[in-house]
Amino acid sequence: MKKKKFQSGNVLIISFSHLLHDVYTSFLAPILPLLITKLNISL
Repeated sequence: MKKKKFQSGNVLIISFSHLLHDVYTSFLAPILPLLITKLNISL
């Protein structure tokens, strides 16, 4: 039986994606209405 090599690249991509999701949901999403008002952004 052949031993599989640890896929550090895939782990890094998944970890970074998880970090971006956490940052968005905990920080950016709550202040989004303020940013929209302050920067005159229309959705």
